[in-house]
Amino acid sequence: MFDDIHAYFHENVRAAYREFKERLTEPRAGRSTDLRLAVGACEALFHLREHLPVAHALSRAEAEARCPDLALVGDIANVSKHRNVTRPTPHGTPLVTSATQLQEIMSMIDYEDAEGEYQCLSKRVVAELSDGTPVDVMQALTSVLNFWETYLADIGVLEAATVHTYDDGLGFRPRPPQAVGPTFEIVRGVRFRQSLEFMKFNPDTGRAEAINFPAGTKARMQIRKRPRHQVDLTVRHDASGRESTRTITLTEDESAELDAAPEENYEDMLRGFESMRNGFRELAAEVSCDSNAEI
Repeated sequence: MFDDIHAYFHENVRAAYREFKERLTEPRAGRSTDLRLAVGACEALFHLREHLPVAHALSRAEAEARCPDLALVGDIANVSKHRNVTRPTPHGTPLVTSATQLQEIMSMIDYEDAEGEYQCLSKRVVAELSDGTPVDVMQALTSVLNFWETYLADIGVLEAATVHTYDDGLGFRPRPPQAVGPTFEIVRGVRFRQSLEFMKFNPDTGRAEAINFPAGTKARMQIRKRPRHQVDLTVRHDASGRESTRTITLTEDESAELDAAPEENYEDMLRGFESMRNGFRELAAEVSCDSNAEI
């Protein structure tokens, strides 16, 4: 797929990192999308070592000695492939041994300014190490990417190293122009796994801190069905110039099928939906549509 390490780095490593980082800024969660992108970035950065020129090859032990965070990134890449990993690594026992140690966390952070209270959202993918320590996966990925940037620049693959930074969103954040709540994407019949964390910004430390609710406190979440898609369908009779438009509401199943498909397939899929075919037939009748009628 990649004919040289330069292409692999630009088209796979940096791209996978950037895609995951951009997703973390979106107030959407569900379908394990953040987790999937995190694992993909770990795989790309971990396996970059295998694409190094022979003259500049590094063993996993050598690479981890230069960049300790590569140990966690490598373990995540392996548990995603094998689900459970128990074989010793250059750093000893794997830091994570099961894919279940990875989780998506959405933090809902309370802030306060002169106008009153406001709330911001932050998302992270966290790896719970075997000793119970939580580690921000993007933090580790950023460290590893910066290591590879420097190494590849040193051996001449890159002209210069780019320095990447990461903000976990738990510091001070100004009041947003408009309030934006979280959106959860849930697939019918598929388990939904999402961790929510309620936090409050502490101006003394400059960081958000977890809110300790009294014992017995219960939280309630109300899930609403996503509105079904609506499509404006127009039929025109060429001979008379007569035109008619109707809004077609897709069925629940059709809407779910459309949500799961890439946008480039939308047009073909819409033409195949029964609700669209029925709407077209009804509109055609309204304008006395003949063979010259077109959508």
